[in-house]
Amino acid sequence: MRTRSHREPAHLARCLRFVAGGARWDPIVDVAAYVGRVTSIQIVRVVLPRAIAAVLVADRGRRPLLAINAGQTPAQGNFSIAHELGHWVLHPDQSPAALPRSLRRRMEWEADRFAVEFLLPEPLIQRVLARRGGGISASAQQLCVSPVLLRRRLRELARRHPRIHAGAA
Repeated sequence: MRTRSHREPAHLARCLRFVAGGARWDPIVDVAAYVGRVTSIQIVRVVLPRAIAAVLVADRGRRPLLAINAGQTPAQGNFSIAHELGHWVLHPDQSPAALPRSLRRRMEWEADRFAVEFLLPEPLIQRVLARRGGGISASAQQLCVSPVLLRRRLRELARRHPRIHAGAA
């Protein structure tokens, strides 16, 4: 498995946001519908064990199937779909079960990085911050992400841009 730089998952996430056209930095409130428009992935909601958020099955020659745990909130489901989409884009034909633990962790980190950049690209966060109203929970609801994810993204951006405050949304 080839490891990627911090920037590569972000770049691929931004590219995928452009594929469907429309406003590039608008929130993607319904990630399942978006993914259905721009990929061949079929998404189904099914009852899965609580510890499993989603499962992506991508056999060669068949349409990829992404099963999402029906017990998740819309915000959790959006992240799960974006995370699995990251695996599909970044790790085609990779079987994590056959890899050493350190490489599996790296794959998960890359898929998480992709998901965060896909759901919360910096220009979108800057637009939300420019409005300055409602707090973290209201902003997270508007973006259809969890408040925890939005807080984490704000902290990350604040480290790179001192003018951004983690509690500013």
